Amino acid sequence: MGLSVTASHVIWFFAFLGLVGGGVAAFFQIHDALDSSRAARDAMDRARLHTRITNASFCYDSSAQSVVLQADNSGDVPLDISNVSFILNGSYSSGWVAADAAGDAGSIWAPGESWNFTKTSVAVDPLNVVLATQQGVQVRATKLDCPRLASILVTPASSSLLVGSQQDYAAQGLDQFGRAFAVPSFSWGSSTGSIASLTSSTARLTAGTASGAFTVSASYGGLTGHADVTLTPDAPASVSVSPSLVGVAAGGAQAFSATARDQYGNVNSTATLAWSTNAGSISSGGALTAQTTAQSGRSVTATTNGVQGSATVDVYAAAPAAIVVSPATPTINTTHGTAFTAAVTDAYGNANATASVAWSATRGAITSGGAYTAPSTVGSDTVTATSGAASGNTTVSVIRTVHVTLFQSYNAGAATTTFARGDTVETRLTVVDQDGLAVSGATVKIDMTNPVPSVVCCTQTTTNAGGFASFNYTIPNPAVNKGSWTDALVTLSGTGLVRDTAADVTVTKTLTVN
Repeated sequence: MGLSVTASHVIWFFAFLGLVGGGVAAFFQIHDALDSSRAARDAMDRARLHTRITNASFCYDSSAQSVVLQADNSGDVPLDISNVSFILNGSYSSGWVAADAAGDAGSIWAPGESWNFTKTSVAVDPLNVVLATQQGVQVRATKLDCPRLASILVTPASSSLLVGSQQDYAAQGLDQFGRAFAVPSFSWGSSTGSIASLTSSTARLTAGTASGAFTVSASYGGLTGHADVTLTPDAPASVSVSPSLVGVAAGGAQAFSATARDQYGNVNSTATLAWSTNAGSISSGGALTAQTTAQSGRSVTATTNGVQGSATVDVYAAAPAAIVVSPATPTINTTHGTAFTAAVTDAYGNANATASVAWSATRGAITSGGAYTAPSTVGSDTVTATSGAASGNTTVSVIRTVHVTLFQSYNAGAATTTFARGDTVETRLTVVDQDGLAVSGATVKIDMTNPVPSVVCCTQTTTNAGGFASFNYTIPNPAVNKGSWTDALVTLSGTGLVRDTAADVTVTKTLTVN
């Protein structure tokens, strides 16, 4: 059987020798030294149990000839950076510079912190790097690509601001692993207003005066990060109503819209509008029902936040509903004329002076302007005015104004007023109208009165085509007929004929009978 000799055996052996040679005191000195060594070893073991390094990785930057190692202290105890060592390609390496995640140098690596360790002047890409602690913990780092700036984060990522207001922004560089990457300073830009740097990583936006969607950007090293900013309109400063000037039929409808704008002219689509009018009634949505009385210069008003805008409304007559033709029931000579007018009103009694009127006549002629010409024959005529669905008419009495142009007594073809008993008196007359045209068919009658006096002649007759009529009477021989006779027109009539006695020649003659 082999003999196994441990350090304890050796110690106890020399202790025995000490007892033999030096006594009890020497023995206890050796025993205390043994206990101290055991206590130190136990403390080391406990520290090792609470020391934990994770996520160790390194990269080599060939352009900078540097190695950067990153690791997390995931243990329970802080680590003294001066007691952390590095093994590069199997050999201990010095000259490493430590910094925390913020880039600040320090001496204590606290639990939960991620630190970077940089070694410069490394000409060859190392195969492996090992991080070692005083507690005997060694961690082989995983080789990765060196962190590089991969993106820029701008915060707040989105915001809604009033036009013209201010907002502070911050920018942060991120590597390809999504970890913070130190950037010396950022260049700022904005699609609205102006932006000015506050620090190397912050800036203040002074928004423009136009509302809408815009962006804020931070740039470095050819990369740019963006944040969205929505500028909303300020409080309404003006209101415009559309249509701004409009005519509306009495009792009719018209829709209005209103646009509220802030002091910079931006449309404020969220403004609450209140509608009012003196032109009828209006709904909360701007729908006007016009008054029934035609009237100009009315208004519609929209109000928000103490600011208002108005439109001018002219209420005009509605569609024609009634027409009155003037003159009413006129009497007009044949072929003569007069001017008619039409008074058009709507259903509410408003005069419609702009309504288009169409004229017509049953027998006569009438122009589009209402100039009427009577027919050439007497009788009644109807003149009608029409506008849309409305119409009105009047009856025209068409007449001939007639008078006598000849009233003369004749004896044997010679005009005379002296006759002898036994002579035949021929009375001739001619009737013409207002235009001097012969009137045929007129009923005429004369009375011839003797001295008794007694009407002795004549029966009525009608005028011929030339407007002429004659009467013959033979004076009896008895002496009673001797003296002054009267020959007078007593009847001139006919359908549609109106006698103008003022235009007659003398239609009463005194005859002398011998």
